[in-house]
Amino acid sequence: MSIDSEERLEWALGYLEGKAYFSSPNNFNDPFELSAVLFPPSDEEIDHVAKQHNHNYKKLSKSKRQKLRRKVRLDLAKSENVVSTEEWLKDIGVLCLTEKPTNKLMWAHYADCHKGVCFGFDSGASIFKNFEKVSYAKIRPNIHYSARSNISDGDLKNVLSTKSCDWSYEEEWRGVRRTVREDEKRYYKSLYDRNEIGEDEIVEALIENSGPGVYDFDISSIRRIYLGARIESTNKELIVNRINKLGLKVKVFQLTLDMKHFFLCENEVA
Repeated sequence: MSIDSEERLEWALGYLEGKAYFSSPNNFNDPFELSAVLFPPSDEEIDHVAKQHNHNYKKLSKSKRQKLRRKVRLDLAKSENVVSTEEWLKDIGVLCLTEKPTNKLMWAHYADCHKGVCFGFDSGASIFKNFEKVSYAKIRPNIHYSARSNISDGDLKNVLSTKSCDWSYEEEWRGVRRTVREDEKRYYKSLYDRNEIGEDEIVEALIENSGPGVYDFDISSIRRIYLGARIESTNKELIVNRINKLGLKVKVFQLTLDMKHFFLCENEVA
């Protein structure tokens, strides 16, 4: 991750204290990010919208119904045809990880040209239990038109874990924290009222699904820390001192450029 500002440096130091930041996809650099396309509405859905436009739809003549249906279809075609609007995305927090800590492009694109830091985690830690491996495809994911206002968890997973083949070098895994909807809160309450779920379980569900923001995790899940090949000495000192102060049992590596090949070498910091 980049540490090119005081805010980002604090984020990095926050990880050492068990604070992971799930960011809004609105801040991602790929304009195709989470941009699932809606399937065209079915004839039944066209009829449903047409009835909303004219409550006497069934009493209209066949030609007038067809005219209204054509207008509705045209209006829908002109409207937003993607699920992931800015309003929808603001309720979703995503944490993106990579499989390879020495990926040169990742360091160049996401760690301020090798001046940043990379954290290596135990993939079995509880905070990563629902992470999904990203799939890379040539075609954007599609969602049925009827799901546009209440996307299912299955569709959500498909949208969130599909990216263009151009990004396959990232070898990415993603974790998602979606804000709990009002209908879900009512469902939890009904379970609680029937003594089918405990208060602690509800609190945990709400805490783990609060959209973008900071989430706590066990710092013992940090296993390795990689310092960028161009990291500034002051930032390196701050990070190493914080590790020592917290007494973290982690391996710290300083990355350097191989003298012969286009490799990043891992040199353990004493």
